[in-house]
Amino acid sequence: MFGPFLLSLRLAAVSAPLTVLISLPAAILLSFRRFRGSFALEVLFLTPLVLPPTVLGFYLLIFFSRLGGFLSFQFSGLVVAGIVVAFPLVVQNLKNGMSMVPRETLEASTLLGKSCLETFARILLPQIKGNILAALALSFAKITGEFGVMMMVGGNIAGSTRLASLALYERVEALDYAAAHAYALLLAAANIGMLAVFLWITRGSRNAAYRA
Repeated sequence: MFGPFLLSLRLAAVSAPLTVLISLPAAILLSFRRFRGSFALEVLFLTPLVLPPTVLGFYLLIFFSRLGGFLSFQFSGLVVAGIVVAFPLVVQNLKNGMSMVPRETLEASTLLGKSCLETFARILLPQIKGNILAALALSFAKITGEFGVMMMVGGNIAGSTRLASLALYERVEALDYAAAHAYALLLAAANIGMLAVFLWITRGSRNAAYRA
């Protein structure tokens, strides 16, 4: 019973931090760089948000096959899929946070001879730490609840890629509603908890901004 749920938590625990790490440079690029094609790039980054999950999962599966298929129906493939589905939400969350950072502060750091890395670490990062924590919570909830993409990429293999969302679907198909209720309640509790964390962090960030 708890195997698929624990696998979902493991997947989110691996994929969510990786998503934030990958999304940070993307959000910086969209927030502080203006270049030809920036709008098209932002559309590309947000595309996974609007594609039907089965379509996204299908093309990920095709992409994995072009790489030799070593990611197909494997936990590592689920990690990549988790990053892809959460990436648009995280990028937008981080981009919104960066839009609140005064440009004058960043420019002053540059004028004082600080490198881009120093400006990021000492000026930008401390001011968006709330957004980073919120992005972690948001991506965690998104990844644990994802169904269509994970079904296409993982194949619902017992003990390997059967996540809680897939096990729930399987139990419903088998008319085992007692087990389905258990999976549904576990997923609901985990995701509502992450939503509460997300709202608590964002509310705290707004209050801090008002006090400043």
